[in-house]
Amino acid sequence: MVSTFNSPLGRYSPVIQTIDGATGLFLTVKGEPPLGRTTPKLPAGSRASLAALGLSAPVMDLAAELRPLQMADKQLESFRRGAAGVDPHFRLKDGLLYRVTDAGDRVLVPESLVEQLISEYHDHTGHLGIKRTLNRLGQRYWFPKMEKRIANYVNKCDTCQRTKVDHSVTSGLLRPIPMSAIPWRDIAMDFLTELPTCDGLCTLLVVVDRFSKMLHLVPLGSKTEAPDVAEAYF
Repeated sequence: MVSTFNSPLGRYSPVIQTIDGATGLFLTVKGEPPLGRTTPKLPAGSRASLAALGLSAPVMDLAAELRPLQMADKQLESFRRGAAGVDPHFRLKDGLLYRVTDAGDRVLVPESLVEQLISEYHDHTGHLGIKRTLNRLGQRYWFPKMEKRIANYVNKCDTCQRTKVDHSVTSGLLRPIPMSAIPWRDIAMDFLTELPTCDGLCTLLVVVDRFSKMLHLVPLGSKTEAPDVAEAYF
């Protein structure tokens, strides 16, 4: 439960109750403001939807902003041409550009509003994780690279980094490879390729003894096969 509400409702003692109907929960303002507050009170019995308070949905209303911003966004031009043509993934309706999905139409978000929209659906709704933020936002909106951008935002959220507990499995102890006590019993091998050609050779087989750190370099050709490597080493 949110302990404080945005002004001016934060100056009152709210009572949350369930009512019948599709609108769900409503907040009813009753009584006088707490002592010491001089702000005029709201009319008794006035109601405000929890969605408008940001308790169950963001406070952001993009309807009035989207049309001119979509028209001004150059990155949406190709989607707009697709909606005007034969691309079945986009459509224009009431002046708004939509992405067509199996679950329904999703409003295309202009680039200038992407960060603000993610913030509203993450910062102001309880700092949900990546999947839950994506699911909630994806019920109404769409923008390119949506999942990746939401993941980047959530992973960089300062509040989440400071307060959330890591539920992943605890990493085990490091187990280094046992070291041999005898030289040249345990070796490491690698290749250096595409070196300047000399006498038809352009590759080096690098052999290192892990005990003494002694190094052997064996020149090889560019098309050396496994039998050739074994013969060169042994």
